[in-house]
Amino acid sequence: DDWLTLASKYAESSARDTDYQGMAGNLMADLYYNGTRMWEYSRYVKVSDKSHLSLMPSGYAMVIGNGAEFSALYEYAALWTADEGEGGEKGVLRYIYRDNDNVFRGLADKTNFAASVRCVKSE
Repeated sequence: DDWLTLASKYAESSARDTDYQGMAGNLMADLYYNGTRMWEYSRYVKVSDKSHLSLMPSGYAMVIGNGAEFSALYEYAALWTADEGEGGEKGVLRYIYRDNDNVFRGLADKTNFAASVRCVKSE
């Protein structure tokens, strides 16, 4: 429901099980880490952080044995949602890529894929 609320305000259209067009830049913040710009400039996305969500491109990880292989730092932000897909065996995530202004919906295995978690304070 939180993603639908964001989409209704910042995306071109909003529906539960779809990608959100034209919304990513509204969630991305112009952040720097040790002098490195986290969201590299892209002519396809205007980073504005109008939503004040301030997403960082922290990438994702694949869990392998007792460890993890991290990928896509400075390129992707991937966040788990509270939704479940495919009979509860897969989790639903939302992700953005630095060169695309859409917020994508994806499914991933909950046991071997690691993404960020967005914590929301209840009122």
